[in-house]
Amino acid sequence: MTKLVKIILTCALVSCSTASFAISDTAWLESYTLEISGEYQKAINVITEDLETPSLREFAHMRSAWLKYLLGKHSQSIGYYKKAIKINPKSIDARSGLILPLIAQGRWAEVERSAKQILKLAPSNYQARVYLMAVAEKKRSWEALRGLALVVVASYPSQVDAWVYLARSEHHLGNDLRASQAYNNVLIRYPSNLEAIAYFKNR
Repeated sequence: MTKLVKIILTCALVSCSTASFAISDTAWLESYTLEISGEYQKAINVITEDLETPSLREFAHMRSAWLKYLLGKHSQSIGYYKKAIKINPKSIDARSGLILPLIAQGRWAEVERSAKQILKLAPSNYQARVYLMAVAEKKRSWEALRGLALVVVASYPSQVDAWVYLARSEHHLGNDLRASQAYNNVLIRYPSNLEAIAYFKNR
């Protein structure tokens, strides 16, 4: 094989590779555009091939899971998220995403288990702790909720969600002064919070 032929073949391979990436990029751009217009199934369809593309299949599964969630097809969403987790067991993104359709189906025990799995990978993960607070509230475990919320407001004092959960727990435990203090912290961070406004209005 002459040197010129080798160069031509090399250029052809590079061109094919570049074209492949360009096609994939175009498909993803189209997928995001379709999502914006609310055409979620079509947004999935255009990236279907990438579910089997080694470098893209993890994210393709996560994106398909998200779009299925938006479609209200929660069982299918869960399936895609679980496949993404199987591809990359360390993925906090996929584990966090999985919790959304689990909540939609009211599968709170699995929500709790998934949130704890996230915390094993990332002990200070904020969103996982928010999910655990939601589970505690669902169980009406007010002492547990208070304990969780106190930990989160200490680590993330600027976040409104934790203060809301703390206020709710104190209110249900009959700690009116502490509930008022927590709701006041909510309003400092989010002055138009309707729950906090209603609390003080009804006192």
